[in-house]
Amino acid sequence: MTATESLPTTVGRRLYVRLGITLIALAAAGGMLATHRTTLSRCTDRLAAADGEWLVRACVAAAATWVCTALAQQGAVAERLPRGRLVAAQFAAGAAHHLLAAGVGATVVNLRFLTRCGLSTRREATSLAMKAAVGGMARCALGVALLVASPGTVHLSARVPHVLVLLPVATGAAVLAAAISGRLRQRWPGPWPTCGRCTGTGHGPVLCGAVRSRSLCCMPG
Repeated sequence: MTATESLPTTVGRRLYVRLGITLIALAAAGGMLATHRTTLSRCTDRLAAADGEWLVRACVAAAATWVCTALAQQGAVAERLPRGRLVAAQFAAGAAHHLLAAGVGATVVNLRFLTRCGLSTRREATSLAMKAAVGGMARCALGVALLVASPGTVHLSARVPHVLVLLPVATGAAVLAAAISGRLRQRWPGPWPTCGRCTGTGHGPVLCGAVRSRSLCCMPG
């Protein structure tokens, strides 16, 4: 049997494996629903008595979170990702996040999606780490903004100094400012000194990161 003849057999096996995994997942979900049918019945009764307008707003807000995570994932990679599949992957990642603890499910789904898009493992890990770091800084900044806007809502313990709350935000802001400054210097070199000697490359004029005058930068020795 040649490689061309064995290709349909391999594809058929993969389809059967995926179908089997899907059926197992559906059976597990059905078993969980049957086990907690009392809780499910109470939830449906509360949904029936809830305000329909607020339910629509909640659904729109949930869909907006998938779009925002899709934009964050697109911003973490240089290649343009397929929009529809990207949003669908974020929905699947959110569902997997509720099943597996510590964000393992969402990470696995995003890794699988980026692999199917042609990214290497190193770039996948880098993009997910960048996305997680920016998300953490955004949540921390939002929390501090809410504390400042409503100081009486959350009472901090006297044992926890306020500097421990503000320090992560200040660190994240400094890192973000440094990253933005580096990108701006790459895009608009401007009047900063350029020389191959100070960077150790010796390949002609490149952007010099040292903040000093041209005369000191290009001094021999």
